[in-house]
Amino acid sequence: MIEVGKLFYKYTQPLKEVAIPKKDQIYYNVEGHALRYRGNDEYEFLEGSPLRSGNLITELTPKQLSLFWKLVKNKSIYGINIVQ
Repeated sequence: MIEVGKLFYKYTQPLKEVAIPKKDQIYYNVEGHALRYRGNDEYEFLEGSPLRSGNLITELTPKQLSLFWKLVKNKSIYGINIVQ
């Protein structure tokens, strides 16, 4: 089981926290990792964060957050999985 903490909706700026996750939806945790909610408080790790280890999406400036979402979108387009 993955410890997820706070979850955020994809591409939200400012970040919008998930109150009640929906089955099979993809969310991002504070480290920027993509997780799919499987139900019953279980999550599947989908892809690593484009952030350097130790950085949190909740601490990004608006400009940095915009860049983060662009990197996420480009990773999805090209099928790249970046894990640091």
